[in-house]
Amino acid sequence: MIVFHGYGRNHTRAWRYAQFLHAAGYGVLAPDFRSSRERNRKPTTLGHYEMPDAEAALAWVGREQATRGARVALFGESLGGSVALVLAARHPEVAAVVADCPFASSRRAIEDSMERWAHMPRALAGTACWAGRVLAGCDPCALDVVAAADSLRTRPLFLIHAARDDRLSTEQARDLWRAAGAKDELWLLDTGHNEAWRLHREEYERRVIAFFDRALEEGVHEPGGPSATGDER
Repeated sequence: MIVFHGYGRNHTRAWRYAQFLHAAGYGVLAPDFRSSRERNRKPTTLGHYEMPDAEAALAWVGREQATRGARVALFGESLGGSVALVLAARHPEVAAVVADCPFASSRRAIEDSMERWAHMPRALAGTACWAGRVLAGCDPCALDVVAAADSLRTRPLFLIHAARDDRLSTEQARDLWRAAGAKDELWLLDTGHNEAWRLHREEYERRVIAFFDRALEEGVHEPGGPSATGDER
């Protein structure tokens, strides 16, 4: 398992998930994006820097003697979830993905965050993208995760999202789910952004482990069918 952290986090946050995956018998790698390293830190770019970092982590797993030839799955939270989806689309050797509160595109992530978190007009997203290009030298609105999800129609995907998310609308998760063929589970909870593990830890861990156990069974994947589930709590 490669576990990718979200915006403003680092690998220590990823271990809230890595600990139960490791306890279930999976080897885990939890890398930092360069926006979270202590030295020569780069800005968060919603994909421009994060994707090469994710590529490097996957390449490392593939060439290390201890992990070479092993089946690889991805887990990502928020920004890390979107990165995981795009990485899987680029690499057919990735066997399965769990994404908790990913965004459908970096442009929509900025638009939603402007409106929901900053309480500013969505139209200002264009200005934010322009500022990112000027300050970071790259386009923070360029990552298209829906297009990547369309490439995952034949692979297991478990999407988790929050009905009371103060950053990203549930429509982003639904668009990803539909793009991937609506074949697996979309689990909607009445929580805030990335709060599902904290508020429903036992069920969260049980569902994620069951998904990976089923999806990674050698040569077998039986989709759960086109159904989105939600828990009103």
